Amino acid sequence: MEEIQAKKRFGLLSIMGAIVGVASLWFVDLYCLLLGVVAVFLSVFGLRRGERLNTLGMILGSIAIIFVNLQFIGIVKSNSKTNDDIEHLFKSIIISNQAYEILKNLPPHKRLSDEDTHKMITLWEKAIEEAEKVDVDNINRYIPEFSKHYKEEFIKGLHLLIDGYKNSNDGKKLQGAFLMDSWGIWNNKNHNIYRKIKKKKMSLIELLYETIKS
Repeated sequence: MEEIQAKKRFGLLSIMGAIVGVASLWFVDLYCLLLGVVAVFLSVFGLRRGERLNTLGMILGSIAIIFVNLQFIGIVKSNSKTNDDIEHLFKSIIISNQAYEILKNLPPHKRLSDEDTHKMITLWEKAIEEAEKVDVDNINRYIPEFSKHYKEEFIKGLHLLIDGYKNSNDGKKLQGAFLMDSWGIWNNKNHNIYRKIKKKKMSLIELLYETIKS
């Protein structure tokens, strides 16, 4: 009789519930939620059969369900650090392009007004602010030479353009424009990779890892 009870205590349902509960911590969104629900159900049925390990599956499954809901309502961070870096990168490029549009839309043979010059400088300064928030070494892990091109061409080019337009220095304007063109060529060849390395949300394991690492 005791042997039969012992077998029940280490039954398949509770073991599967615990395994699914652990797996749920590695997934995101609906997958995490679904696995969490399955883990809880398996553990509940295991409990009714008097099996051991049912508590572990219920706890892990419940944590997964709560985690997804907290992400959904915005209490728990959703984006990974890489996502944040990509967002700042995109913003820096978009803002820089807004300044370029002012030059692009300038009628031929018309001199750039002081107002437009001020707008461009302000936009470039904002682009640098966003660029400085990017962890270039982090993105460099996925895209070799990103750090070199982003810092030595994009950011340096922006600084030269700001200096050139502030002080009417044509030499620095040309240097800045040349570096920005070089960055544009490299970026156009590699911009599709940004989408590939960008994750929609973090799993609980990824969140814990980034929290410990930081």
